[in-house]
Amino acid sequence: MITKNGISKYLREDVSVLVYDELVSTNLTARDLAEESNKDTLIAAHRQTGGRGRMGRSFFSPSGGLYMSLLLHPTMPSHKATGLTAAAAVATARAIDRVSGKKSEIKWVNDIYLDNRKVCGILAEAQIKDDGFMKYVVVGIGINLTVPRGGFPADIAGRAGALFDGDMPQDADNRIAAEIVNELLPMYRGGLLVSDYLDEYRKRSNIIGRDVDVMRIVDGESRPAKAVAIDDVCRLVVRYPDGVVEALGSGEVSVRGR
Repeated sequence: MITKNGISKYLREDVSVLVYDELVSTNLTARDLAEESNKDTLIAAHRQTGGRGRMGRSFFSPSGGLYMSLLLHPTMPSHKATGLTAAAAVATARAIDRVSGKKSEIKWVNDIYLDNRKVCGILAEAQIKDDGFMKYVVVGIGINLTVPRGGFPADIAGRAGALFDGDMPQDADNRIAAEIVNELLPMYRGGLLVSDYLDEYRKRSNIIGRDVDVMRIVDGESRPAKAVAIDDVCRLVVRYPDGVVEALGSGEVSVRGR
């Protein structure tokens, strides 16, 4: 079970740790805390009653998963927020691999996959100041450690997976939480240099070269395309059947046939 002491004993970075039995959302708690604290803080919960994913979707958060948010106070412009999400994905993938002994992949922009199943989602939310710099950013990370009792809900059962089959290794939840912090904070505190994460982000991609459907946030329109590259600012470059090439900074992309 995740505990403050359990996480802290594996930490190599200076960060406050708060652990709760239940929260509506670790991201919401982190955003509330941001108004009264300027210290980098890890917030974790055993379960969430109102976890959220991208595009306002609910995030299934029963007991037995790892639900955490990192409250950070970067001194960097808002356009680096996408890079921070990519760096968080790389940090999370490294932590998962180190503790599980498996090899995880990243689906643009913020999902972690094992064996073609989604085991982790990441949601970064930033508060932007008038000068265009970030006042704070909250990086929420939810990981399916084991298959929940009764299985996954029907609407995600076909694509959701878990890190471990059966019992979880002792202290794996505390170790993964700490290792995410240990991997991400040096990148963030070092100025978020693309050399720290971009090559690995590309190498771990499970979408490049695949046929995809692109759904735009603006109008909800879905178009077939081929994912051809990830550019230097972590946009997904796609080519449509008519030959038009576009670099996506936002939107929803699904792999066709998966």
